[in-house]
Amino acid sequence: MRFGSLAGEPPIPSRGERALAYTVPAIMESSDPTSATVHDTLIAAIHAGELVTLRFRSGVSAVVEPHLYGQRDGRARVLVYAYGAPPAGATSAWQFVDVAGLADVARWTGHTFQKRPIPPEYDAP
Repeated sequence: MRFGSLAGEPPIPSRGERALAYTVPAIMESSDPTSATVHDTLIAAIHAGELVTLRFRSGVSAVVEPHLYGQRDGRARVLVYAYGAPPAGATSAWQFVDVAGLADVARWTGHTFQKRPIPPEYDAP
């Protein structure tokens, strides 16, 4: 199943092409009622270049810049840049986040960020 990320937009390119998302993440087919909200919020925030707060199922929250969203290693993931200091124990401010581990995503409407160049080790499909 393919989708356009916002109404009226063309479908997302196939895997291997640089895109915000490659296919419908498997989490979208789950019975989790937040999955569509998490998905839609991530897509909208990436398009708008807005900060988001990720709330993990563990209860931890993080403010991040979402950059790419799609399938990686067979799992729905979002590539984020940690806003402020990198997370404790992280070697880089860039992180792949498993979408299945998110309980909620909140956009910081109007709080935008400048798109950063994505390091090559995070840019490969």
